[in-house]
Amino acid sequence: MHWIISILSIPLLLLSLAPCRAEVWRCEGFDGQVYYQQEPCAQGADSRPLEVPEAFSEEAARAAERRLARDLEYLEALEERRARERERAAERALRERELELEQRRIEALERQAEELERQNEAPRTQILILPRPPRPWPHGHPYPPPPQPPAPMPPKPLYPSHKPDLPRSLPPILPSPRD
Repeated sequence: MHWIISILSIPLLLLSLAPCRAEVWRCEGFDGQVYYQQEPCAQGADSRPLEVPEAFSEEAARAAERRLARDLEYLEALEERRARERERAAERALRERELELEQRRIEALERQAEELERQNEAPRTQILILPRPPRPWPHGHPYPPPPQPPAPMPPKPLYPSHKPDLPRSLPPILPSPRD
């Protein structure tokens, strides 16, 4: 936007310059191009001096200022309109995205409903649920109970010379048959 304002301010700058006088010649070359220069054209070229006014009138300066102000207002209005259009485009894109997501959700629900209808149309089989039979095991488990730990061992003698008590009555010793 700043470059537009700077371009539009050039005519105002030119109008504010102090009046100056210089001769400007317009020349047309043999190739048809137009040239502007400070000296008369070479022989054979069509030349004529341009009429440059001595000074611009105040009325012309005010008219130029009014045109410049009008152009600036137009540019500001144009920039505001473009900003509003960008906002509307962003809102429209957001709405379109939301509609697209909603459409996808609806399609997913429709597919889910079709699948449920397909499942409902399938032939039905009856499933019988029988009561549980009583358990034949006394402890309530099909595996045998774990073994019981062995009985504790008698304590070891404290002294190695200690001998266990022998029975007091021993059977008599019989002679062997070979004797």
